[in-house]
Amino acid sequence: MHPVDTPPAPLPASLLGVDANLLVALDVFLDTRSVTAAARRLGLTQSAASHALARLRESLGDPLLVRVGAGMAPTPRAQALAAPLRDALRALAAAVAAPAPFSAAEAQVVLRLAVLDVFATTLVPALVADLAAAGPGLTLDVVALDFARGWDQLRRGEAHAALVGPWVPPEDIAVEPLFEEHIRSVVRAGHPLLAGDAPLTAARFAAWPHVVFRVSGDGPHPMDTALAALGLQRHTAARLPFFQSAGPIAATTDLVVNLPASVALALAAADPRLRTFLPPLPAAIRYPVSLAWPRLLDAEPAQVWFRDRVRRLALCFGPPPVTG
Repeated sequence: MHPVDTPPAPLPASLLGVDANLLVALDVFLDTRSVTAAARRLGLTQSAASHALARLRESLGDPLLVRVGAGMAPTPRAQALAAPLRDALRALAAAVAAPAPFSAAEAQVVLRLAVLDVFATTLVPALVADLAAAGPGLTLDVVALDFARGWDQLRRGEAHAALVGPWVPPEDIAVEPLFEEHIRSVVRAGHPLLAGDAPLTAARFAAWPHVVFRVSGDGPHPMDTALAALGLQRHTAARLPFFQSAGPIAATTDLVVNLPASVALALAAADPRLRTFLPPLPAAIRYPVSLAWPRLLDAEPAQVWFRDRVRRLALCFGPPPVTG
């Protein structure tokens, strides 16, 4: 939980009537004790500098600088103003200065990414290793992406960035497409669907029981929609909310497991018991994967760096082009 923000105290009424530019000019006047020299430093004409000094005298109700012999001397009020004014201007300059470039090697920061567990075997291990090598003070905090409140996870700081599917973002959330994922099927080696000379048709594909991984629960699965367009319907043997069990299920049963291609190919590469193939449908089932973040973090240096690391690794672990 984040503490409730306390509204800042209002500015004193005495400050509201003072032009901040004039305070910069006052600092120069007090340093140079010369309208001519101050004009040169401020890039003003002599007349404009004199006008600025007149406005300062009027605003502060004090002569500030008075003629003494051939020069000018500060009044007691001006002498009292000099040091605190210089300190205040330095603090203001520091506050509005551009932030220092982010140094991963020196930073002490927690970087939070919200993802579905589908990325647990691909992106997440690579990102953990990447950040560990980039800096000893970096901590990666991976949180489960919640379909019901994903945008709020970003708004509340529970995550600084997220990998999302084809969602329509609100105005305060930025979304950048990364790659296009597609669905591949995974079965055990020697599965009857891939054995023998019989062609792999949509009808044979639909006749085998399937495992469906659902993370949102909204609407029909795209594969069911594609099969329905062919007049086919599959039997769903199991519905699961997570992907970690996909490999063992496919390797030890005759069930057809349908997964994002990046995961399917990674599982098959790591387990010789598995085979993967494109579902025999008229067109591949595709969906975009995008990087999302709250717009209030658009320019924050650590987050700009973090998004770049996520972006590069996500592109590396995105699926290859759709081929047989």
